Amino acid sequence: MYHIDATFEMNRMIFTPNGAEGWLLTIHEGNHGKSSEPIAVTHQQVADILAINLHPDAEPEGHEAMYLRLEPLFRDIGDDLRPIP
Repeated sequence: MYHIDATFEMNRMIFTPNGAEGWLLTIHEGNHGKSSEPIAVTHQQVADILAINLHPDAEPEGHEAMYLRLEPLFRDIGDDLRPIP
């Protein structure tokens, strides 16, 4: 099985395949050792998360639409585990 394992600042994000529908995202926060429960994300949401995190200003072209797709997923996980600014 393949996965995407990326660390941005103190958060490590691990994306594992979840069938044709997308991925499961688990977030590990490095300062306090907190972890999220796996969150089901679509292929588009994975692309959005990575685009935001890889952009120098966290505002790639189309970021407004990206945030609209992502905010509902991360509303309740706490600021320390948010994978987007």
